[in-house]
Amino acid sequence: MTKKQLSSSVYTSNKPVKIALLEEENSHQLTANLMQQPLPHNDDSTAIQLYKLSDFGLRKSQIGILLEGVLPLVVKSTRATDISLYRQNLRHIVFALVASVYRQEWLAISTRDIHYRSDARLGKLGFSRRRIQRILEVLIAEGYAIAGRVGYRHLGDPSLSKCSQYFATAKLMEYFSGCLYEFQSEMLLDSYHEFNDFPEVTIPAIDMYSKNEALLKEYNRFMADHWWAKKGPTTRSFSKNLERGGRVNTAYQTIVNRRLPIRERTLLDGERIAEPDFSANHLRLSAALLGEQMPDDPYDAITTATGATRQQAKGFITRVLGCVSIRQKGGQIKSLYQPNKDGLTADLYRSLLHAFYREYPWLESQQVFYNDTGARMQLLEGEIALKMFRWAIDTNTPLISVHDSFACKWYHEQHVWEAMQEFWIETVNKKKDKSITSL
Repeated sequence: MTKKQLSSSVYTSNKPVKIALLEEENSHQLTANLMQQPLPHNDDSTAIQLYKLSDFGLRKSQIGILLEGVLPLVVKSTRATDISLYRQNLRHIVFALVASVYRQEWLAISTRDIHYRSDARLGKLGFSRRRIQRILEVLIAEGYAIAGRVGYRHLGDPSLSKCSQYFATAKLMEYFSGCLYEFQSEMLLDSYHEFNDFPEVTIPAIDMYSKNEALLKEYNRFMADHWWAKKGPTTRSFSKNLERGGRVNTAYQTIVNRRLPIRERTLLDGERIAEPDFSANHLRLSAALLGEQMPDDPYDAITTATGATRQQAKGFITRVLGCVSIRQKGGQIKSLYQPNKDGLTADLYRSLLHAFYREYPWLESQQVFYNDTGARMQLLEGEIALKMFRWAIDTNTPLISVHDSFACKWYHEQHVWEAMQEFWIETVNKKKDKSITSL
């Protein structure tokens, strides 16, 4: 089959035809599986982002036909500028709804005027409250989207305010079911480092991270010649200072895999993937740095003692390692009086805390919980990832970072896992050489 004959398959300008056909079939299968699932939990939501499809993805999805059918219902003005703005906002909303399906999260959109000011995030993205409200009304009325939780402003505690939530329907996904591999982002960036919430005077000069920047640029150039779902650049981000964060990020990580194993069923260069991973990585890193030991499955004794599920135990660990200080403990427990996606209750939270402290006393004596440990372990994860990227380039082994795991072609799994273990030990030992006695 020639490129010209490939009129109905997922195809981008330099993608091999065989890979394109395999991707399209895989995309249809995974999308069908996703649309059979229950709606996401209310706690699972994501703010609107700007997405784009490849040129071929745009043609294949027939987005033009969809827009032409919906746009006259959305905008009554005959002014070209009004029509253009509505069309742009409609297109972004549609893409964001589709992307939310692959994340298995609600699309969260505020309808408060304050968030659409010129200096606010939604305003900077080119949205207006009036346009967004009208677009969502029409998409819901026409059966392309459904509304979830209605947003509200919490007067007592603004941090508890919630945005309104929306999700795509099967009717909308019919246009995009073959397009999972056609969401794309530019691989070649001016910078692959992000410094979030840094005071302006403390943002590091380029010479402080130039070696890692060069490596990320080389790795992204290497991966630009490969193909995977939601293909996009891998970047590294820090938060507030260079000791917090440092994890690497890519759009591929956002594909749902916990509630439904979709990401691990995608393809890399048309091949099945494997995702060798470090189980309970932040706990293991903490233990290794403190000279402590953990069993093969650190959650087993905990779930037996408390009756919690493995997912609840993991959710608990994510919460307590993410706390910056003990002052956040009360707020965490208070929040559990409301339903949450992990099914954690305040009583189960307390039981899990006691069980972890009883089973692994060093977690309490070394103040591993409620001490910003998670952000500092992300720094080590980032260091391991950089070593893996160097290895991937040198051995011509394409792989994608997924926080504590790496996606690779199925037949590379053993070699990737061996490299992961080597660089994990190397990174921990390097950190221990700095005379670490506490976290």
